[in-house]
Amino acid sequence: MLMVGLHAVTVFFHHFPVFTLCLATMSPGNVPGGVSFTIERCSASEAKIGIRLCSHGMGLGDILKPYLAELGNSFERFSVPNLLKRFVLGEPIVEPLSLERLPILNEAQRKLRQSVGNMMRRGSFS
Repeated sequence: MLMVGLHAVTVFFHHFPVFTLCLATMSPGNVPGGVSFTIERCSASEAKIGIRLCSHGMGLGDILKPYLAELGNSFERFSVPNLLKRFVLGEPIVEPLSLERLPILNEAQRKLRQSVGNMMRRGSFS
C-alpha cells in the first residue's frame, strides 16, 4: 500500500493540470479545446460567403481526463490481484529502470567510459 500511495503522490505532482485549471477558472475562453470553421453568408442581399473560425473551450472533464486515466493505471498496476500474480511469478513489483530505454544515458555512459579509458591510458588518472 505504501507503493500505491507514493506512486499516487508522484502521479499527482507530475500529471495534475494546475495551470490549466487556474486558467479555466480565471479565463475559460483561453483554454484551447479545439477550433471549428463555419461557412456563413456575409449579407442576405449579396452572394458573398465567409468563413468564420470559432474557438471552443475545454470542459473540466477534458482537462482532468489524462490525469484520471494515469491515476487509474497506477491503481490497476498496484491492485491486490496484480501484486499477488507478480509475487507468485517472481516478477518485480516495480519495473526496474532499463538503460536500453534511455538512449541519451547510454550515449553519456559510453562517452564517460571512453574518457576514463583515455585518462587511464595516459596515466593521468592515477
